[in-house]
Amino acid sequence: MDALIKCFWWGAKASRSHYLAFKSWGSLCQPKKAGGLGFRKFKDINIALLTKLGWKLAKGEESLWTRLLKAKYLKNKTFFGCKFKAGNFYVWKSILCSKDLIQRGSCYKVGNDWSIDPRQDPWVMEVEGKVPKIKEGVDDSQVRHVANLLNPDTCIWDEAKL
Repeated sequence: MDALIKCFWWGAKASRSHYLAFKSWGSLCQPKKAGGLGFRKFKDINIALLTKLGWKLAKGEESLWTRLLKAKYLKNKTFFGCKFKAGNFYVWKSILCSKDLIQRGSCYKVGNDWSIDPRQDPWVMEVEGKVPKIKEGVDDSQVRHVANLLNPDTCIWDEAKL
C-alpha cells in the first residue's frame, strides 16, 4: 500500500519501474510540525489497530469478538499470560505481538478485581516490568491471584508472602 501511495504522489507510471522522488518517504511521514506532510505508514496503522484489539482483550471488554477470542485462545488465562502456539490463527498471533507494547504502557489497578495473576500481569507501577517477584520460600501454587496475597480475615497485605 505504501508503494502505491508513493507512486501516486511521485507520478510514477506503471510502464516505468523508476521515478524521481525529491524527498524520502520516511521524511514525508514525519508530522507536519517536524517538516513532513503527516502521512502515515500502513505498518504503523496496522500495529496501532492490533494494539487496540489487544488492549480491549487485556482490559476485559465484553463484546462478541472478545468473547470468541477468549473462549478459543485464552481459556481461563489472562491476555498477558497467554503464549504463542503453533497453528494459532494469524490474526491472533498478530494481536499477541502487541502484548509487550501494551504491557509497557499499562498497569492493572488493584481494587475489586481479584482475577489479576501476580506472576504475569502488570500490577505494580513502581516495579521494573510492573510484575514483582514472589518472595522466596512462598509456594507459587498458593498465589494464583492478587487476592491470595491478602490476609483473608483483615483484607490487609500478608507481608509474609510479599
